[in-house]
Amino acid sequence: MQGGGVGSLVSGHGGAAGNEMSYIDQTIGRGGRMRARCRRNAVIGGLLLLSSLLFAGWMPLTSGVTTALNAVQFPVSTLVGYAVGNGGVILKTTDGGGTWTPQTSGVTDPLMSVSFANDSTGFVVGAAGTALKTTDGGSTWTPMSVGTTGMLFQVQLVGTNGTAYLVYDDRGTASVRKTTDWGGSWQNQTLPGMNHPVRCLYFTSEEVGFAAGSFGYIVRTTDGGGSYIPLGTGVGGKDYLALAFRPGDPSVGYMGGNDTNPSSNTIFETTNSGDTWLTLEPPYVQSWNALACPDGPAGAFAAGTGGMIAKYSTHGWVVQATGVTSAINGLSFPVDGWTGYAVGADGVILKTTDGGGPGVEEGKEPAVSRTGIRVVSNPCRHGIVLHSDTDVNVVVFDAAGRAVMSRAAAKGANLLPLGAGAYFVKAGAQTARAVVTD
Repeated sequence: MQGGGVGSLVSGHGGAAGNEMSYIDQTIGRGGRMRARCRRNAVIGGLLLLSSLLFAGWMPLTSGVTTALNAVQFPVSTLVGYAVGNGGVILKTTDGGGTWTPQTSGVTDPLMSVSFANDSTGFVVGAAGTALKTTDGGSTWTPMSVGTTGMLFQVQLVGTNGTAYLVYDDRGTASVRKTTDWGGSWQNQTLPGMNHPVRCLYFTSEEVGFAAGSFGYIVRTTDGGGSYIPLGTGVGGKDYLALAFRPGDPSVGYMGGNDTNPSSNTIFETTNSGDTWLTLEPPYVQSWNALACPDGPAGAFAAGTGGMIAKYSTHGWVVQATGVTSAINGLSFPVDGWTGYAVGADGVILKTTDGGGPGVEEGKEPAVSRTGIRVVSNPCRHGIVLHSDTDVNVVVFDAAGRAVMSRAAAKGANLLPLGAGAYFVKAGAQTARAVVTD
């Protein structure tokens, strides 16, 4: 008999019966090796799943730069996105952040904001009146004249008709400029009673939008910037750096920044299109630089100095583990509250596909996850100490995806005795992660 083996059987060469016998003999002879290979593949699969458990949440991506990145946007989907930063840096990804390709901006000034109407047409603005436009997905960038050489803090393309707004400060004169012809011309819009920088804006439609800045200043327009009306939060001394509203419900929005009082740093929430603002008390950081308010089950995300990203929901604030200490300057959740991107100082780019994870830190008070269950200490010893907001049935899965425990968990603290390993604790659609060391 010829030893064609598997290759001969599959390819159909030679006598069928002889090749089948050869295949059977070789299979029996290699039985030990095949079993070893199966065990090895199972271990590899378990390690891959274990890796996904340990590194879920905010995961680092390779940007290829070390300069500060100031803004990020994924305009349509979770695949195509852009990040901009100091030194005229513009980066693009088409594979969900797996690779980032530098684009030729033609400038060296810091770029502060990026906004795309779709995957191909977008604006970038920055210092010294720098304004750029692309219509081919960043292959080429052409300058726009916006009529000022001041600092352009933020730009936003609104809708699909070529309307965009930007906020700027030019030697103490702050205002908003608007285009309705894709940046061909820009018209100045005067803001009432303003003699301090306007740092951020957000338009929920081509007609309705907000602008905010230093010393608690915030205004709203409902006629495309023809007129702006001052709004009040009831709290002074705030320097607003970020605004975000929910695309599917633009009555819900958030505003944050930094504070002249070093012991207090506030984010505000509105549920009535800015008529009134509720004071929230997030974890303290020196400055909240970016906000996101995506559609879906999430409430809002805030990012700032010290690598801080926190999530706000009906459970309150949860600090999420980012693994970095560099300031986070930009956030983008293009579709919902699960897949998002963050950029910051030192070329940092982070990605999450699970809404940032529960954000439990060892030695800290247990943090409430989006699921309403919390791991008291992570890593744990001798088992998982789980705190549940309600009576609930939980199932625990190990790193190989096998259910290793199913039991009722009472409201409050529960001990789930388990050996060393990485685990998922699921309660219906709710999930928490934990690692047991011994």
